[in-house]
Amino acid sequence: HNENITYFNASNNPDLNCIQVDDISHTTGWSKDASAIFSTVECCTVEAIAEDIVVNLDVDGKVTITPEQVNSGSSATCASSIVLSLSKTDFTWVNIGDNQVTLYVTATVDGQDFTDSVTVKVTVQDAITHVSPNPVTNTLNIITTSDVQLKNAKIYSMSGEELLTDVSNQIDVSSLSSGMYILKIESVDGQIQMIKILKK
Repeated sequence: HNENITYFNASNNPDLNCIQVDDISHTTGWSKDASAIFSTVECCTVEAIAEDIVVNLDVDGKVTITPEQVNSGSSATCASSIVLSLSKTDFTWVNIGDNQVTLYVTATVDGQDFTDSVTVKVTVQDAITHVSPNPVTNTLNIITTSDVQLKNAKIYSMSGEELLTDVSNQIDVSSLSSGMYILKIESVDGQIQMIKILKK
């Protein structure tokens, strides 16, 4: 029993994150790093693994990411499931460029949380395209960023029926009835953007 141990020093062990004991109340005066915990349940090794990602703002200048987008095989030895969370999920035009985001991975065993974290780079880019005018009467102009080459643009009804397709940056929509449509834009490098347009 650890109550018989009067002195214990586990400091300066950056790779040690858990120390299993019989009774946490009998660890008074023991030394360890702040990153390590005392636990009365089996110690659990949690490993946070993530990858950098690149995301594009939508036409409203916003984008939201999920932990699953950056997670790259995080795991825990003690639990069948883990909980993922991020230090930041919502980005706007003020975040264009590289952003440091932390992925937290947590496994819970008998009420005891075991956590690991890793920092990744989330690169926020402006929307690949903008359209003008919107609402539109006759000609819809697709304006791409300088590094994006348009592959095709397709217009769908709100029910998903493909109505028009074009490979140019100007689409004649004069034949469409008034109402709301979905514009799907695909770039040569595979980026896809969906935009709602209103036909007058």
